[in-house]
Amino acid sequence: MKYLYITILLTLFAGGAWAQPVSDQPYDVMIQTAEDQEAKGEYFNALDWYGKAYEESNDPDIAIKMAQINEKLRDYKKAAAWYKRVLRRDKALKYLDYAFNYAKTLKLQGKYDAALDMFKQFISKSDNEALIKMAELEVQGIALAQGMEEDLRYNVKNAGKNVNSKGQEYSPFVDRDSSLYFATLNLKEIKTLKDDKAKEENVVKIYVTTPDKKYVWKPAKALGDHINRKGFHTANVHISPDGNRMFFTRTVLSGDHIEESKAYVSLRTASGWGPAQELTGINGDYNVRHMSVGELYGDEVLFFSSDMPGGKGGYDLYYAAYKGETEYGEPTNLGNVINTPSDELTPYYRDGKLYFSSNGHPSLGGLDIYMSQWDGVKWSEPENMGKPFNSSVDDLYYSVNKNGTKGVLVSNRVGTHHRSLKSKTCCDDIWMVNKKDILIQLIALVKDTNGAPLKNAVIEVYDMAHPNAKPITKGTGSKNFAKFSVEGDKAYKIVAKKEGYFPDESELNTVGMTEEHTYKKSFVLKTKPPEVRVISINEPIRLNKIYYDFDDWKILPDAEKDLQVLVDLMNQYPDMVIELSSHTDAQGTDSYNKVLSQKRAQSAKRWMVRHGIDAKRIKAVGYGEEFILNECVNGVKCTDDEHRFNRRTEFKILEGPTSITIKKEVLQK
Repeated sequence: MKYLYITILLTLFAGGAWAQPVSDQPYDVMIQTAEDQEAKGEYFNALDWYGKAYEESNDPDIAIKMAQINEKLRDYKKAAAWYKRVLRRDKALKYLDYAFNYAKTLKLQGKYDAALDMFKQFISKSDNEALIKMAELEVQGIALAQGMEEDLRYNVKNAGKNVNSKGQEYSPFVDRDSSLYFATLNLKEIKTLKDDKAKEENVVKIYVTTPDKKYVWKPAKALGDHINRKGFHTANVHISPDGNRMFFTRTVLSGDHIEESKAYVSLRTASGWGPAQELTGINGDYNVRHMSVGELYGDEVLFFSSDMPGGKGGYDLYYAAYKGETEYGEPTNLGNVINTPSDELTPYYRDGKLYFSSNGHPSLGGLDIYMSQWDGVKWSEPENMGKPFNSSVDDLYYSVNKNGTKGVLVSNRVGTHHRSLKSKTCCDDIWMVNKKDILIQLIALVKDTNGAPLKNAVIEVYDMAHPNAKPITKGTGSKNFAKFSVEGDKAYKIVAKKEGYFPDESELNTVGMTEEHTYKKSFVLKTKPPEVRVISINEPIRLNKIYYDFDDWKILPDAEKDLQVLVDLMNQYPDMVIELSSHTDAQGTDSYNKVLSQKRAQSAKRWMVRHGIDAKRIKAVGYGEEFILNECVNGVKCTDDEHRFNRRTEFKILEGPTSITIKKEVLQK
């Protein structure tokens, strides 16, 4: 469960740690600095230093370290790229165990077919029984995901910027009066202080907000110091059904390690929530997390998650009988039906049903939400809640109102509000779940001109009243259709796309629709003719994906695809000699940028030489900021994306063929 707190550290260091330059240092200094930064929780700085060391050594152990840190930060795309880089060269199977991690990062991106293939390869080659068992569970989860239809009666929508920040949100709970309680490390309140003072002031706190008439959340306010105590991360809110008791935890961290997490309760008074009181019978020499008031055998109990000794493994779910306002009986483990050797978390009880999250049952992603029914004697086998409650990433903290029409959950699925952070799936946001009054369904089917089903197409649904808004987008995957839930009294445009085909579109009007209905739309895609480019000698050609981070020259994983294309071209035309040029943005001095661009060009050349190209066939040239492609010259204020556009690598033919032919989508002028 470390990642739930890693983003606290990530947020604290996000203000300026990413752009710090990595100076030229001896190799052993780079490694030591990287390890020191990693130990402090400054993971992006650690990645910079490890990356520089990798440029020097091409050491697969460093690449694995890069993969592990990116996986820890939930940047699954980059983690997968680094694992792949090592595994594809691992003929001796020294790094075979990491094939499990690689497959898992593919699964967490929703790349189920690729993940399934990699898990099966790992199982067939490995003798690590523990990891094989885990891989078999992941295979079950993939089968579940691929065979599951999304429940279109429910809509999951981001709670918005007044609730979700650019960092991490935890433990949402909607009270009887529609107030939303949740916990976060609010970026606006982070203070620049000395280390000890910062540890005391910059902590996760519980906030509360209420909806306006349109059910949009108002700006949230932190609860008082009697709840949010300095030096403790306060979270995991739950309010009793009668509205009179608020349960929460206070946690002490050391780096990303939980040193202490204890349960508290606050009683509601005429003037608000009273002082925090520690629960007896629940707390002990272990960590307590995520509480929920429930009922068993006709008596009130408190469900909670804990890593206390004697459990099934990781965090387990327990219950303890209510004895008084702050007193509970001896905890009882919920047993093997619920608990697994992995983690069971965020229990929520409602009318005989226990909702919780786990990564020990077959899942669509990482942590999934499950439901188990109490029949008065035993719990039923946990049922995966499916889509849209669960996604290919982590989903937890689910709770729902009495009639099942409104709920809330936490997820790091794509669409979160962490614009200041590097990964689209780094951090958890709060999402609102709503059940629709009626279900109006669209089924979009895709075929080619011969009537054959087309798999792996993309369907985009646009609301015609808001043509500039982002469309609802789904892929058909291994099928040739996708299903959507649409609203009544609206007009939609639907576009079907697939690489190598011309798009097709249609319209849908649901005005006046008051009953459940299913619309079927068929799309016929025509094949595009092959597109090629003829490149002439001395014509500068830009490589699409070779960009660089600010003040850095290391080859990023995404750049390898373009460099491999160039390697293949050099092999195809063995007499070809090229100029491989690098360009910077206009930030920094002209002389510094000239040196930086030369290092970038040399870095790209080294990569190609390592992949078999004679160094004499590549002339590496750094042009600095001599050729800016947009208006972002010296003195003009631009965004990082605008500056990044100028940080590029190009090539042109110097000797050999006077022209070559290449697919257009690979390169751009």
